[in-house]
Amino acid sequence: MLTRKNLEDNFSGLYDLGDGIFRCEDVLLKSTFFYYVMLGRDVGNARDILLLSADEADDDFALFIFHNQPGEIRNSPFDISELPSNKRNFSNLAFVREDCHEYFKGRLDKEREKLTFCFPVHKFEFTGSESREEFSILRKETIPILDWARQPSPKIMLRFDNPRTKSGTGNSDVFVKFELLEREIRNLSGVTNGFIEISNYKGQVVEVLSPSEESFVLIRNRDDNDRQNLRSKELLKVVFDFLTH
Repeated sequence: MLTRKNLEDNFSGLYDLGDGIFRCEDVLLKSTFFYYVMLGRDVGNARDILLLSADEADDDFALFIFHNQPGEIRNSPFDISELPSNKRNFSNLAFVREDCHEYFKGRLDKEREKLTFCFPVHKFEFTGSESREEFSILRKETIPILDWARQPSPKIMLRFDNPRTKSGTGNSDVFVKFELLEREIRNLSGVTNGFIEISNYKGQVVEVLSPSEESFVLIRNRDDNDRQNLRSKELLKVVFDFLTH
């Protein structure tokens, strides 16, 4: 378990926020990382909780998160709990066990043995059922979880083939940002022998085809009877709603 002295000895700018909660920081060349740590009581199944923000200290929001976490955190690799309404409009709080994140490794190896990393999320960004590999890809490539002011970043799995641009994912689904999905939808315009298949955080699927320039067909849940004809701008709105609701 961590102690106040561990934080004092290994980080700069230690602030006591009360209730066993501390803020400290790492100042790097391009970024400053603010670590918020709630120390656990060294009894029973108590755990230390780490919350982290890049380039922005917000003590009030950090305290809000700590005071609204569940009474008991499950000892599972990943978990999700609901958050009350808040100023940053996050809906949930995600928890990651110490063997699935890297924080404090090489610095406090022994002391981090019960260090759960938590971060605020929108419900459509993480489900809590991700594998360790999926979590690593999502956080590094598509969802900037340390940015508390980020735009909503839905969890998107994409499979596509575009003979015109000679690009695609083969038989694999890949995690992508919405900006890349938007680009591939525009690239599909008029490619009659191409397709895009999109899965959202619920595991629901839509397919996009383009019979002619600027004309698209959206097929829901692989049901050819559930088809919708859309123009490009309309399609992007429908797809974003599908990803976030």
